[in-house]
Amino acid sequence: MHQIDGLSESEVLKIIDSIVGHLGPGYVFGCYTLADIQQEGRLEALKVLSAFDPTRGVASATRNTLSDRLYNFLRTHITYRYRNLLRDNLERAEVPDCHCEFCLTGETDKCKRYQRFLQRNTAKRLIAQAAPESLTSSECYVESHEVAIENEDLIHKMNQHLPAYLRPDFKRMLEQVQVPSTRRDKIRTIIKGIMESGTA
Repeated sequence: MHQIDGLSESEVLKIIDSIVGHLGPGYVFGCYTLADIQQEGRLEALKVLSAFDPTRGVASATRNTLSDRLYNFLRTHITYRYRNLLRDNLERAEVPDCHCEFCLTGETDKCKRYQRFLQRNTAKRLIAQAAPESLTSSECYVESHEVAIENEDLIHKMNQHLPAYLRPDFKRMLEQVQVPSTRRDKIRTIIKGIMESGTA
């Protein structure tokens, strides 16, 4: 482990444990348990310790003790590594930067590039989901494949019945992107109506 001048090894490890203890629960997914995620964070922190510059941010920081600067440095680094782990193994949060006529008018369900992006994300999410231990691998594949088809079919039907101006927000909700509560509640009410009427 790289030694930080002015901090003991136990102090550095305590800072790392504090960070992964705080961030870890928000990044648990699929086959990664909380312990796995925290261990990934610890490994990433140890890898980057040699890049820490203790003189950086001394003048501008309001909390500028050495341990505070190390905490901020490692927290930023671990957060990005966790996001990369999610992106590479679960799904991408950012939608493709497409300027086709469909995306510009909010009709992303007609854009081939956007649909390929959704299919890749859905497939990665299903693969990464933890399977019940009682199922065999072939049963898991069939079950997840059927769920994907059902979800895709349901989403397509919702897009057909939702007003065009609400479809982009519906897509954002599916991608777990923040949508203003008034529009989110409106979409949920409409979806509930569609489901209860049997249209879907």
